[in-house]
Amino acid sequence: MNLEEIAKLKYLCEAPKDEIAMKYELEKLKSKNGVAYLKKKSSRILGVAHLDSKNEYSDFNIEEDLISCQTLDDRLGVYTLLEELPSRGIHLDILLTDNEEDGRSTISNLDLSFFDNYNWIVEFDRKGYDFVVYDDGIPEHIIAHVERYFHKGQGTGSDIKYLRDHPTACAFNIGIGYQEEHTEDAYMEIDVYDKQIETFVSFFNEFKNKIFNKKNKSI
Repeated sequence: MNLEEIAKLKYLCEAPKDEIAMKYELEKLKSKNGVAYLKKKSSRILGVAHLDSKNEYSDFNIEEDLISCQTLDDRLGVYTLLEELPSRGIHLDILLTDNEEDGRSTISNLDLSFFDNYNWIVEFDRKGYDFVVYDDGIPEHIIAHVERYFHKGQGTGSDIKYLRDHPTACAFNIGIGYQEEHTEDAYMEIDVYDKQIETFVSFFNEFKNKIFNKKNKSI
């Protein structure tokens, strides 16, 4: 992550949600549960992150290989989808949610049929360097493909937990190097982030045209 990229991350950590939506030309999806934002790129892969944070933004500091900021969970995921991956030539359909930290993610604004046509779904809302799934219905052979690239961990939930009720969609959440989330001392490790993104790019290039489906016996 270079200085220009860090400046973009700082902007996305502090900018209001509607300002981000306007700057990146996101479609606003309203419901009684709040707002979600969508950017369609005609991709067969959907990327998910959430705009809300447990704590309000107060500062952004860089010290050697660490960046500290209260809103890295999950504005770092937002940065990943809006800036980092596109800079590497990866343009996913993007869904940015709200109210995830309150357990009322606006991913539920969308009917489950919205997710029917995606090969697979990835969220970037995870500390450290592992990946997690929240759906016992995802076949082990699909999980094994992801495990070739990322260590499998345990998680309690995020936006994509909503997709457990989808009959076929497979979604997983990848760690992007932040730590001490939900505290005033939240920080990220730049080298871990860079490694995770490089690993995801390799994973994407291998599986972007593969359909991960709960009903598939093999791929």
